[in-house]
Amino acid sequence: MGAIVMVGVTLSVGFAAWAWVSSAARTSEKNLGSSITEQFEIVNVNFSSTKTTVVFYNEGSGAAYITSIFVRNSTDVKPANTYLTFTVSSFSGTGPNCKNCQALAAQTITLVTINLATGTSCTSSQLCVGQSYTFIATGEYGNVAQYQEVR
Repeated sequence: MGAIVMVGVTLSVGFAAWAWVSSAARTSEKNLGSSITEQFEIVNVNFSSTKTTVVFYNEGSGAAYITSIFVRNSTDVKPANTYLTFTVSSFSGTGPNCKNCQALAAQTITLVTINLATGTSCTSSQLCVGQSYTFIATGEYGNVAQYQEVR
């Protein structure tokens, strides 16, 4: 009788472990598939005196979501690696795995405006004329698009 109970317990624990591993594998495959379909790029950046517009193109077959945009002054190396950062707080959309992100519809161009003025004072809230800037956008699943533009 004890052997039958032990076999039953072993089968129950084995089935529970199999179900957990199977569920984890499905989740991993879904995330991998989503990151492969997240195919966006920055195709242009437009500057005005009061704002900066970043133009995205989503090459994928499904929607992609931008979680942050980093802007780096590529010309000025003092101080090194200084970033002007625009993060998810400036976005109002919601994606499958992100809140406050910017949706990019499939096979379309999307304009994203960030409140970054241009001028001659070169502060943390202003882009300087004649400087080179690198725009780095991060997607919901970690894909990155970079674009460099001289203001």
